[in-house]
Amino acid sequence: KTSVRWAGIISAICFAWVHANLFSFLPLVLIGLLLVRVFEQTGNIFSSILFHSFFNFNTLVILFLAPHLLEGGPF
Repeated sequence: KTSVRWAGIISAICFAWVHANLFSFLPLVLIGLLLVRVFEQTGNIFSSILFHSFFNFNTLVILFLAPHLLEGGPF
């Protein structure tokens, strides 16, 4: 039988592994642990889904804006 802590760690590692990006593996493990914590605190999987959606949206916005910010132009 696996403890809740180990189950969370294993889940976070699987979360990072599924994203298949070695460069961001450790940050994704940390985000996975945060998602586990959100679920544990709320008891609601939709809270974790909402957090994950917000994080992905934020990442897309940054990726879209980053080239323009580096060029110095507004868009």
